[in-house]
Amino acid sequence: MTKALEVRNVSKVWPEITALTNVNFSLENSEIHSIIGPNGAGKSTFFGVISGELEPTEGEVWFGGQMVNKIPAWKRTRMGMSRAFQVPKVFPGLSIEENLLVSLRIEEKWKDRLKAKGFWKPSAASMKKTEEFLKEVGLYEQREKNVKNISHGDKKRLEIAIAIAFEPKLLLLDEPTAGMSPEDTIETVKLIKKIHELYRPTILLTEHNMDLVFSISHRITVLSRGQVIVTGKPEEIQSNELVKELYLGKEDGQDVANT
Repeated sequence: MTKALEVRNVSKVWPEITALTNVNFSLENSEIHSIIGPNGAGKSTFFGVISGELEPTEGEVWFGGQMVNKIPAWKRTRMGMSRAFQVPKVFPGLSIEENLLVSLRIEEKWKDRLKAKGFWKPSAASMKKTEEFLKEVGLYEQREKNVKNISHGDKKRLEIAIAIAFEPKLLLLDEPTAGMSPEDTIETVKLIKKIHELYRPTILLTEHNMDLVFSISHRITVLSRGQVIVTGKPEEIQSNELVKELYLGKEDGQDVANT
C-alpha cells in the first residue's frame, strides 16, 4: 500500500550550513506523527522541504505516489497537502468568517476553472461549509469579529479551520500550540483529535509541548543536527535512553527546546 508520504535520502545544504543530511522518513496513512528535537535540529527545514517551500539539495519527496521535488507549495495544496504555520497566516483586515470564505472561494473557483467574476458572491455550498468548519473549531459565535481583535489561540484555530477546509489528505501542523495559554492548549489538543476522528487525515506536526506529543501521537521521530535519531511509538521514545538524555531530560521528561 502506498505511504501517505515518503522522504528518501533527503539532504538540504546552504553555503554556510547543512540543515538536513540523508533523511529517510515515511508516514502511514491516517496516522498522527510528531517531529521533535532541539534548536537547530532541522525541523523547520524538514517541514519546508515536505510542504514545497524548499527544494531538497539531494534526495526525493514522494506524496500520493508521486515525486514532488519540483512541485511548488500551492500545487501540493491542490494535491491534498495543507499546512498551518507556527505564526498564523491569516488576513488581519477581515473577519473570521471572511477569512474562511476567501479560502473556500479560491478552492471553489480553482476546481470549477471559473473566472474571478462573482468571487465575492459566495455560493450556498461555501456558506454552509464555512458555518460547519467554524462550529467544529469553536469560532462560529465569533464569526463576525475582525481577526486583528481575536486571541492568538483563536487565530491558530482559524488557520486550522482554513487548512481542513481544503479536505487535505496530509495536514502539516507547525507548532500548533506555540504561544498558547494552558487552557487554549488543552482545547487545541481536543480539536486535533476531533479533526482526525472526523476526517481521518494523516497529520504531521512539530511541537515543543511533550505532554501533547506523547498524548496525541501514534509515532514520534526525533531529529538532531539534521539527522533522524530514532522513530518509534510514544512509549518507545519515552524509554529510549539517548532521547531521554539529549532531548527529554533525565529528571522531568520535558523537551529542552522547541524548534
